[in-house]
Amino acid sequence: MSHLSDAHEGSVSIFLQSNKATRDITDANKIWELEEQIVADPHINLLISLTSLELPYAFYNVNATNNKLSIKASTSNTFAEIEVDSKNYSGTQLATTLTSALSASAVTNIIGFVITCAFDDTTNKFTFTSSSLNNYTIGTNTTLLKELGLRGQLPITSATGILISPNVCNLSGSSSCYLRINNLSINNRDSRGNLSGILAKININANPGEFIFYNAFESIYYQISDRVISSLDITLTDDNGNELLLNGIDWSATLTLNQQKIRERQIPQKYLLSEIEKLREGNNEINDKQKK
Repeated sequence: MSHLSDAHEGSVSIFLQSNKATRDITDANKIWELEEQIVADPHINLLISLTSLELPYAFYNVNATNNKLSIKASTSNTFAEIEVDSKNYSGTQLATTLTSALSASAVTNIIGFVITCAFDDTTNKFTFTSSSLNNYTIGTNTTLLKELGLRGQLPITSATGILISPNVCNLSGSSSCYLRINNLSINNRDSRGNLSGILAKININANPGEFIFYNAFESIYYQISDRVISSLDITLTDDNGNELLLNGIDWSATLTLNQQKIRERQIPQKYLLSEIEKLREGNNEINDKQKK
């Protein structure tokens, strides 16, 4: 992409190591203060791109952002809140863990009965069954949504003590991660059209325990309005915009900056002629009125 750098300065790459950040906000949010600022000349625009990223796949499909089940007896107003440990769960493992949690006295004392959970790997759905076939409700505070096949379904109440998840479960975890730069004027948008600060989407094409690599075949450069770059505030997020919980791992990324001359906006001649004609017509109308 060297043709983008048509100014007197060439491309500049910034090689970032998470363990060398100036400030550690979280494992996934780092700030690097640059000892030497990057300054754009008055006639220059800066273009930025993510050109590489190396990230160990050390995060879990169930973590602190999606590990809660909120449940109550249908005849009660009090919910029992269950939180499972952060891990990579299979459907059977999650069902076993939930059954154990739902059978604990701290939960049964609130609900009034025991609820068991089973996973059917032929339908990829969970089934919750109460011991006395009393009805119960799973509430909106639940965050185990796509994992239990409950996204868009809450609150939901059992029928005769049995509740089968309306949707198939999804325990694959996040399909992508996103690199966001929080302190630069990146104009990319999210699904709602809001400014997101996202510089790049990185597809997760590795298994847990392996490395996720981002090496763009052709880097996409985005123009920013910033004239001076003195720091970089970067966050890695998942599909839902939540920070990745990286469990203490280190990661690295490469940002590349290109310089491009600012060009004057050129208005096609046909539009200029059209505007001139409108002015002439307006002047003629004024003259005609004055004569009258």
